[in-house]
Order: sequence, then C-alpha cells, then structure tokens
Amino acid sequence: MSVHLNNSHDDFSVQVTFYRALGEVQFLKLIDLNNDYYLDIIAICPFDSKTIVLFNIGNGTFIIHNTFTSDSFPHSAAVMDVNNDEKLDIIISDSGSNNIEIFLNNGNYVFNKELIYEADIAPRSVTVGDVNNDDKLDIVVANIGSDSINIYLNTNNGDFHYKITLPTNSEPFSIAIMDFNDDKQNDIVVAHRNEVGVFYTDCS
Repeated sequence: MSVHLNNSHDDFSVQVTFYRALGEVQFLKLIDLNNDYYLDIIAICPFDSKTIVLFNIGNGTFIIHNTFTSDSFPHSAAVMDVNNDEKLDIIISDSGSNNIEIFLNNGNYVFNKELIYEADIAPRSVTVGDVNNDDKLDIVVANIGSDSINIYLNTNNGDFHYKITLPTNSEPFSIAIMDFNDDKQNDIVVAHRNEVGVFYTDCS
C-alpha cells in the first residue's frame, strides 16, 4: 500500500510504500480513528484475511499501528462506536465465513474481535447509517452470493441481533446509505454488476 503526496503544485511525489501485503490489498478506508485530526488508513487484504490499521503521524508518513485477522476473505470495513464508549470500532464483512465481524477498540486503538453476526451468502460490502430514524447507526451489508442485503438494527446497547433481509437483483457488491429523495429518511443504494438500485425507506 502506497501514497503519492501532493506537493501543492498539482504534482505528486514519488510513490512511498508503507505496507507490503502477501496478497492483494482490495479495500481502503480513510478515517480519523484516534482523534488527532489526521486521516488514518484501514486496508483490507482478503487473501491474507488481514485488516491493517495505519496511523497518520501528520507529516505524510503512516505507521502500522494494528493488524488483525478475520475468519476468511474480508472484503470491506465500516467504522462506528458500537458499544457507546466514545471510541471508534471496526466492522468487517467476511465473505468466506458468511459473517459480519465487529472488532472493538480496547482504548489503545488495538482492535479485538468481540462480536460476530451471521449474514447471508458471501457478504461483500458493509456500511453504517440510521435506516429507521431512531438516531442510532445500523449496519447494512450486501451479500453478493445470495442476491440480498441484511440490515442489523441497533438496539443502543452494542447489540445488532435484529436482522432484516431484503432481496436484490443479481450480485450486489457495493452499498451506501443516504437520503436520496429529501424526505428526511435514509435510503439504501446498491451497486450490481451492471446496474444500480435504490431502496427507498418508509418509516411511517
């Protein structure tokens, strides 16, 4: 995994490598995990079953802070405070085990697997958002192997056992949440191999 730094003249530096995986790095997420106002990197290597957390130290350099292993073929990650301790946790879609795995932040920004939720077949993409207007972030995952999405509703105590399953068109592999029709209710957009579909939410 490498970074090209912008030198402020619309010119980018020579590539700097901060992590070299055994297999392919297929997913990247940028987010400030440790509240230092610098964007950090979450990288996923499915063939290694590894997730790598690299902290941005503020001078264009990233250091490997934590590496953790999923069951089998992790594909994407979402970030939220799962257990209301004011620390960001990491949620992984694990397509090889058909599970959603939650790695809780232990306070030192080391992430340990604490929770596992069963998904449908081959969960590919995971995201978080409030889908039922209760001001709590829920988990939504697209399952490429079963043509479905799973919604795990947040009970506000770190529990997401209430699962809703919706059928989709063929091979959903990416998912996102936002209010598309300005009705103050978040909707779900799903990308398939050759099309994009939207589930409009009705919480009335």
